[in-house]
Amino acid sequence: MEEDHHNDKHLIDLIINQDHVAQNWIKFLLTIQSALSIAYWFLAKTAAGACQPLSGYELIALGLLIPFLACTACLTITKITVHERRWQAWYVERFKELRKTPHFVFPIEIGAIAKIPKGYISKVLTGISKAVIAGWIVAGGAVGLFGLVILIGHCPS
Repeated sequence: MEEDHHNDKHLIDLIINQDHVAQNWIKFLLTIQSALSIAYWFLAKTAAGACQPLSGYELIALGLLIPFLACTACLTITKITVHERRWQAWYVERFKELRKTPHFVFPIEIGAIAKIPKGYISKVLTGISKAVIAGWIVAGGAVGLFGLVILIGHCPS
């Protein structure tokens, strides 16, 4: 009976820890997106305010690099966060089954975590990530087009 109580506490601690880990990844994603948004804003403001500080090639390169980095970070961190949420769901399932099989806590089957369906939070995070990526693609296209206008020489003096 004492062993079961120890396993219960251990699993509850793991569930809480997984929630903290997932929240920290989301905070990290927001920090990266914020920093890249500010960098992009400065780039766009510089390009719109005066056409001379950056060449068209620099503007296109930076205008595509920043959204590319933002999309890559968004995809990667979303995938990590969804994986962490699945671990949390797996721990909850193990907690429910603990009385039946108290011999092991961690999954022994390879790929067991990937089989856990996405929960509500993971689905919302995935949807938000898709919207953020779409926004960055549009933003990258806009700066790329503005850089092309500069290269062509239609920049007002």
